[in-house]
Amino acid sequence: MASFLRSRWFFSRQKGLLIILFAAILIEEVSFPLPLVPVPYKGQPPPIYSQVSQLPKNSALLELPLPASRLTYYQEALPMYYSLFHRLKIVNGYSGFIPPAYSIIQEAMETFPSEETISLLNRLNVSFILIHTTGFRPEKGKEIVAQLAAWSNYFTCLAQSEGDFLYELTLPSRKVNEISSEKETADGLKIPEIQNYQRGARVSVPTRRKTLTRLATQGGWKVWTSSNVVMAEKAIDNCLESGWTSATLQRRGEFFWIDFSQEVRLAEVRLYLKGKLFDYPRNLVIEASRDNRSWEVVKEYVNTFPYFDLETIEDLSSYHSRLVLPPTNLRYLRLKLTKPHSLYHWSIQEIECLVEEE
Repeated sequence: MASFLRSRWFFSRQKGLLIILFAAILIEEVSFPLPLVPVPYKGQPPPIYSQVSQLPKNSALLELPLPASRLTYYQEALPMYYSLFHRLKIVNGYSGFIPPAYSIIQEAMETFPSEETISLLNRLNVSFILIHTTGFRPEKGKEIVAQLAAWSNYFTCLAQSEGDFLYELTLPSRKVNEISSEKETADGLKIPEIQNYQRGARVSVPTRRKTLTRLATQGGWKVWTSSNVVMAEKAIDNCLESGWTSATLQRRGEFFWIDFSQEVRLAEVRLYLKGKLFDYPRNLVIEASRDNRSWEVVKEYVNTFPYFDLETIEDLSSYHSRLVLPPTNLRYLRLKLTKPHSLYHWSIQEIECLVEEE
C-alpha cells in the first residue's frame, strides 16, 4: 500500500511539473499588441508643421506636453512620425529603450516654464518649442500657453494654428546699462532681466566674480543622516562606486547633515548620483549653522532635477543635483527634504562642496 501511494505521489508530482513547464512556455510565447497612436489628418502633418519645416535645419525642437508617466510614453510616437516631414532634431522619442535623460526631462517639463527648465533647454540647445492644446493632454497644453505670457522676455510666438503654438526660445543678450537685475538658476546660470534687449543671441554661462574651489573631504568631515546612518560616510569617501541611500522612499523631514570641522564659505553643493539616477531630491531646503543649534534656511529648491548638458548627457556618472546657494559662512550643513516621493529613495553616491575664495 505504501509503495502504491509513493508511486501515485511521484506521478502526480511529474504531472504538476509538466503543467508548470507548459504554462511557462505559454507565458513566454504570448504577445500583446503595442499601444498605437492614431495619426490625424489622414497621415498628413497638422498645418502648424508647415511653419516648423521652415525653421533652420540645425535646430532642435521640443513638443509639449510630454507624457505624464511611463504608461503613456507611446504617445511620443506621433512627434517622431511628424519629424519625418520637418527633419529637425527633436527631444521627443519612443522606443524599446528609454534613456535616463529623457525620463528626467519628462519629469522636469511638468514644471515648465520655470528658470530651471529654461536653463535646461538652453544647455541642450533647444531653440523651438511646439505646444499642443488639443489631442494629448490638452489641459496641460493650455496651462503652459497661459503661463508663457509671463515669460515674454524669453519666448516669442512664431505661429499658431488650430490649437498648436510654435515658440522660439531666446535668452536676452547682455547689453551695457540695460541689465536691471539677475536671477541665478539652480545650475548657476545668471539670467539677466532686462526691458530692452536684442533677440537672437544665446548666452553662455558666465564666469563667477569669485573663485570657487573644491573643498576636500579629507579634513575631518563628520556626517549624519535621519536614516541608514551606517552608510552615511559612503557619500564622502571619494568613490562614486559606493554611496549612501535612505533605503526607504523619500520622506518629508529626512535630512543629511555635515560638520566640516571648521567654518567655510560655502557656495555650491553637488550630489552625484551615478547608478541611482532617479533617487535625487525633488524638493528640499539647505540649512546652515555655525554652532549646530541655531539653523538658518539659506536656499529652498522646488521641483529640482539633475544637471546635465549636451556634452555630459551620455556620461551618466556625471549626473548630479547642483545646489547653488548664496555664499554662506557656516560650519554645519543640513539638507532636508520638504516633500515625500512615492517611487524613489534618496541616494547620494558622492558629495562635492565648492567654497568661495577671494
